[in-house]
This record gives sequence, C-alpha cells and structure tokens, in this order.
Amino acid sequence: MKVIIAFCLIGFVAAQSGGWSPVSVNNPEVVKAASTAINYHNQNSDNPNYKKLVSIKSAESQVVSGTNYALKLNILETECPKDDVNSIKCSPSSKSIPEECDYVVYVPLNSNKGEVTSNSCSSNHSYESSQSQ
Repeated sequence: MKVIIAFCLIGFVAAQSGGWSPVSVNNPEVVKAASTAINYHNQNSDNPNYKKLVSIKSAESQVVSGTNYALKLNILETECPKDDVNSIKCSPSSKSIPEECDYVVYVPLNSNKGEVTSNSCSSNHSYESSQSQ
C-alpha cells in the first residue's frame, strides 16, 4: 500500500513540474520576486529617477530546479533620483507614464535570492485612464 501511494505522489509531482500555475499576488515569495524585479529595473534602466512598484497585476509559478515566477507588474516613476538613499520611500510622480512590465524571476532551490531571466516593459495607457476615473 505504501509503495502505491509513493508512486502516486511521484506521478503527481512529475505532472506538476514544468507547468505554469497561477499564484496569489500576495504570496510572500511573489512579493520578494517583484522586489527583485524592481531592483533589477532600477539598476539597468537609463532613467535617472527611481521607478516604484504600484501593483502586482498577476503572478504564475513554474517548478523547475527551483522556481520561476512570471510577474505582470505596474510601475511608475518617482521624482527621486536613483542615487537618493531614500528613493524607495518616494511617491510616484503625478506626471509619470505608467508602465506594465513582464518579468520572470528565477529562484534556485534552497536559495532565497532570485535573479531576473527575462523582462519587457511598455506604456500602459489603459492603466492611466482607469486611475483618473
């Protein structure tokens, strides 16, 4: 009986590996991955001002030899320069054009440090108009 249960569990885990599954945007690992994405964005952007996470629009996870998190993020530019030590506390600028960014953050097994493996951002005018209503 124990052998049958073990094979069933192994089959279930194998079926789950590799596929993308929705995950709560409030999940602590998703929030940590979003923070990694924003830090990456600010470090690699040519923009002199700090960009801030406004919301995590959606999140999915994929079990590999660790976990991939696919995130759809809404971000806005602040008026604070990136080199300001308090830039993380700055509010988004009222003149900022919203961006919707897609990030994949990989977190290796037995690690709490994620790394960005892909990213793209575009202006999100639909977000802007929904915020002005």
